[in-house]
Amino acid sequence: MAIFDAATRIIEAQYYDHSFAGLNWPLLRAQSRVRAEQAEDDFHLYWDVLVPLGMAFPVSHMGFTMPFASPVLSVSRNVKSEATHDCEFDQGGVTLASIQRKTGRFLMVAEVTPESPAAQAGVVPGWPVQVYSAQHDGGSLKNTITVRPLNPVQQHDFGVTGEGATVPAPRDNIHKKQQTSPPSLTLTFRLSCHVPRALFENRRLPDGPLYIRFDKFNVLETNKVAAALRAADRRGVIIDLRFNSGGYPALLLNQIMPRGAELYREKRSSGLRVVRADYWTHRYTGKIVVLIGPASTSAAEVVPWVLQHAGKAILVGRPTGGAVLGAGFFPLPDGGVAEVAVADIEMLDGSHLEGKGVRPDVEIYPAPEDVRSGKDAALEAAIHALGF
Repeated sequence: MAIFDAATRIIEAQYYDHSFAGLNWPLLRAQSRVRAEQAEDDFHLYWDVLVPLGMAFPVSHMGFTMPFASPVLSVSRNVKSEATHDCEFDQGGVTLASIQRKTGRFLMVAEVTPESPAAQAGVVPGWPVQVYSAQHDGGSLKNTITVRPLNPVQQHDFGVTGEGATVPAPRDNIHKKQQTSPPSLTLTFRLSCHVPRALFENRRLPDGPLYIRFDKFNVLETNKVAAALRAADRRGVIIDLRFNSGGYPALLLNQIMPRGAELYREKRSSGLRVVRADYWTHRYTGKIVVLIGPASTSAAEVVPWVLQHAGKAILVGRPTGGAVLGAGFFPLPDGGVAEVAVADIEMLDGSHLEGKGVRPDVEIYPAPEDVRSGKDAALEAAIHALGF
C-alpha cells in the first residue's frame, strides 16, 4: 500500500490541473485503493491498479513504470517496446502506441518490424488494437493482442479522429475505393530480449540526403543531431521521429529556429511561460523533411508543428500520437517511477496538440507487402519530397 499511497500523493501534488477537470478524483482514488488492498503482489498492483488509474485520466503522460527487476518492465501510458539499460523486449515485432484523440484514447499498431512474426502474419501499421493482455507465466511475460484490419481510408480516419470511417477521405494519396476489412486477427507471443537499438542513427542515403533518426529529446542524443546538422549540405536532411517518445523540444529547435523566436507556451499551475529559442552555434538553414507517426509523442509532436508552421520542414508519414503535455517523473518507494502531466502545452496560434496530434503534409499508409519486404514507403516519400 505504500507504493499506491505514494503514487496518489505524487498525482495530487504534481498534476497540472489541481481541479482535476473531467475526473472525479476522490472517487477514483478510493475505488483504486480498494483494488490495491486486494492486489496479490506488486505485479498485479501495477498491472491491475496503477495502470488503470493512469488510464482513467482524460489526458496523456499519466503512467507508472515498475522497477527494472520486475517481470513487467514498462507500463507507462505510451505503450512501446519495453527496455532496460541492457535489454529491449520485442513484442512480436509490433510497436504499440496509445493515441489521444478528442473522441477518446485508443491503442494502435504504430510500426511493424520487417520479417517479424507480426509482419509475417500480415499486421500493418495503423490498425487499432481491440484487445491487449499480459500474463505473467513462469518468469516470463506472455502477451496477446487482437487487431482490427483496416483499409487505407479507414487507417487515415482512425489515425486522425480515432474512429474507423466508412466514407473515403478526399486526399490524393489515399485510395478512394472502399474495401471490406477482413475479420480481427489475434496474435500471442512471449516477450523476447534483444540488444536495444541505438537511440541515434546518422547516415548518408544513396540518393543524397542525410538521414538522422533519434528516439529521445535528451541532451546526449540532440548533441549528436546538432553535430550531424553541422555536417549537412544542400542536399537536405531527413529527421526521423517515428519512434521518438519526447523530451525537451527546444534542444532541437535551438539548432534550427532563429535565436529569440517564440516556440510554444507552457501552462503550469504556477502560471504561463513562453519558450523561446535561446541559443545556437550553427543554425541549420537547409531543406528538412521530418518523418512522423503514431509513436511520435510529446516533443516529437511539438517540434514538427513548429517547423511546419515556420515553413522550415515538410512532414511525411502519419498523424502523431496526440500526447502533448509536459511530463514529470517521480520515484516510488519500490524503485518504480510515476509519470505525471505537469504542464499544458499551447502552440503559438492558441491551439493544443493534446488529443489531436500533428498531421503530415504527405500521408503514407504502408501496404502489407511493404511491411513484409521491409520497404519503407514513408522514407521513400521523404526522399522524393527533397527532390530526389
